[in-house]
Amino acid sequence: MPAPRDNANRTRSGKRAWTTVKRLPKGSGLVRQALYAERDELESAVCLRHGEITLYHAAILQSAIRHSGRAQLLERWLRTEPDLGLQDRLAVLREIGNASDSRDKCVQKLGLDKVPETDPWAALDAPSDAPDGEPPR
Repeated sequence: MPAPRDNANRTRSGKRAWTTVKRLPKGSGLVRQALYAERDELESAVCLRHGEITLYHAAILQSAIRHSGRAQLLERWLRTEPDLGLQDRLAVLREIGNASDSRDKCVQKLGLDKVPETDPWAALDAPSDAPDGEPPR
């Protein structure tokens, strides 16, 4: 019996969204695991940087994971197909590069391409909550 309609348990997290579009080919379980791990890392980074994951962030995250999955599946296909000719291999390598570039553009849109500017001295210069004369704890 499914959860009631208004119950929060009914909602899905969306983490496994790749499989909602199409299933990955048989034998690509490691690709699926790598995509889940990459998505978790990207979500954590977005939460740390922006404080939350908005709908816009979720859409870009989904696109980044799809591009990454496309690159990983092409790499797998390149390994498992030894009979490809040189031109075919070059075309697959070009597509892997395009998928990686697309993923990197998504990461850039999320604002994760730059290290946040932090001032290590700001914590020392911040006013203390301790009463005058007492050292901070």
